[in-house]
Amino acid sequence: MSSPSPAPILRYLGDPDQPGEGVRVEGKWRTLSLRGRSGLNPTSIHSRLVLPKHNINETRGTLSMWVASFEDLSYFMPRDCMAIDNPDFNVYALLSDNPNPSAYDKANFSLHYRLQWHVQLYAKFYKGQFWPDIVETPQKAYLGIGDFSFRRDRWHLITLAWDFEKEQAFIYVNGVLAAREDVYHAEFHRDPCGESLYTGNPAFCYSNIDFYDRVLTPSEVEAIYHDQATDCDEEYQKELRKEHAGIGRETFSWKPDASWTLREE
Repeated sequence: MSSPSPAPILRYLGDPDQPGEGVRVEGKWRTLSLRGRSGLNPTSIHSRLVLPKHNINETRGTLSMWVASFEDLSYFMPRDCMAIDNPDFNVYALLSDNPNPSAYDKANFSLHYRLQWHVQLYAKFYKGQFWPDIVETPQKAYLGIGDFSFRRDRWHLITLAWDFEKEQAFIYVNGVLAAREDVYHAEFHRDPCGESLYTGNPAFCYSNIDFYDRVLTPSEVEAIYHDQATDCDEEYQKELRKEHAGIGRETFSWKPDASWTLREE
């Protein structure tokens, strides 16, 4: 029998109709149900969900949140004209301490997805841009999943864990470890996270935002996914495990045959 999943110290959006104590719902939102789970979806880029408390500034902890995308979020080449009305049009915020969650460079903490020629899901614990700030002294606390695409009309469990004393951080997708900090970092600079957290992007529906007071183990993160998932896509899980954990990956055994010759020029 598997162990029960751990209990959070804070929970928001467990019930979209009662999002949590002190939560502010600003602008236009709607409650949507998708594949057995309900969540809140903003209908404007100006809508905000404000979470009054968090534990991002604690030495160690974990947050998890369910996110459903209503768009095929993947690779594309942006054009300057796309930013005329909204300069942050290609930033899809999950959580941020900036009242404008998409303006990730102005946030001391930001968990967001960015559309570009190389799509990534980032988490950063410092104020500034991704590049070139991460390579400037002092080296910044950040991590990201490269080549990650959200599946349209599917729920994704995004989990972020951190241990600032050990200078470690981890991102999981549906219980599968997909990213961690730069293990060769010389420094792990971070800036204090603001008092409140903000989110809101019309492409996303948000549900069950939980905070834990310790770094959850990989098995605990996986247990949370299996306990809370209402519609598990086994093919997608297999793909995640293959891409990020190497499970099921075939051995590359090709060798040149006798028809191949070595030519030196």
